[in-house]
Amino acid sequence: MRRVCVLALLLAALLPASAAAAPPALDYECSPSPADCLGWYRSAVTLSWDWNQLQASPSAGKCSSTTFSGDTAGTETFCEVRDNGTGEKTRLTLVIHVDRTPPSVDAAVPARPLDHGDWYNRPVGFSFQGSDATSGLQSCTPVTYSGPDGAGVQVQGTCRDRAGNVASAAFPLNYDVTPPGTPDARAIPGDGLVRIEWSGAQGADAIEIARLTPGATAALYRGGGSDFVDRGLENGVAYRYRLTAIDRAGNTATSEVGATPTSAPLLAPVPGGRLKQPPLLVWKKKKRATYYNVQVFRSGRKILSRWPRTNRLQLRRTWRFRGRKYRLRPGRYVWYVFPGYGKRAARNYGRALGRRTFVVTQ
Repeated sequence: MRRVCVLALLLAALLPASAAAAPPALDYECSPSPADCLGWYRSAVTLSWDWNQLQASPSAGKCSSTTFSGDTAGTETFCEVRDNGTGEKTRLTLVIHVDRTPPSVDAAVPARPLDHGDWYNRPVGFSFQGSDATSGLQSCTPVTYSGPDGAGVQVQGTCRDRAGNVASAAFPLNYDVTPPGTPDARAIPGDGLVRIEWSGAQGADAIEIARLTPGATAALYRGGGSDFVDRGLENGVAYRYRLTAIDRAGNTATSEVGATPTSAPLLAPVPGGRLKQPPLLVWKKKKRATYYNVQVFRSGRKILSRWPRTNRLQLRRTWRFRGRKYRLRPGRYVWYVFPGYGKRAARNYGRALGRRTFVVTQ
């Protein structure tokens, strides 16, 4: 018997302390995943502890299941159990991270300044600035805005935080890449001058006119009118002009016209020559004339006579003359202008200012 006891004592002395008395095992799990409780949660998370309850009992910390539902940049929690026999303890500490709140998208930063006034007139890139109070901002996605056109249109920005929450916000901008209509221009020569008239520049805020000469360009006019007179010119010299329509965003459309000033009184040719639309008849003003008489002939027959007070007459598709109805049908037309002086009833006319023709195609 003594030999058995001695042998038992020797074996106990030779065994390592861990084999003689292992500390109690302690485990844990988080739900929803990840179960290892690492990383960030975007919803409430429940932490559960697990150990051999026949071997050990809780001695400190919060070892019951605990749910963390509020945002936290890091909440420390722990559980400690003690072996029921040896009293040895096992303790585990965890840090729980919860961020259920999306970040904020604070600002849109354009890649370049405005193109014209308060407007962009070509595609523009934007980066976005954001913030997040709990997990911190991870990134914001850049975008390039390329339409649609409009005042106060919106570019959409998106940011993500480290927990994976995503937020978007819209920021206004003025964007227009569509040019205005091209000016439909004509140049009417006069004595030492050229009169420039235009129409059709839809969407333009202003018209700019420049005189083009070899090696130089002279700016003459900018405004919202429909005509301009370039004076002080040399008769017999050909002049060329560029008209530029500019819209609110700085988009442009251009056309060019030319004319040669002359001292001879003459009628302006009808722009386009062969027309589908009723033409505008224009002539040089006659000094002291109080009105004019315009006569239009077709096939040698007078079909229209009018007495405008200004140096122009817009023809119509249909009209009445001497009790008969006429229309502007295809054919060749000849027109004359006579200056009138004083009252029209006096029938005091001067010599014809000239003769011009136009052709209607359909």
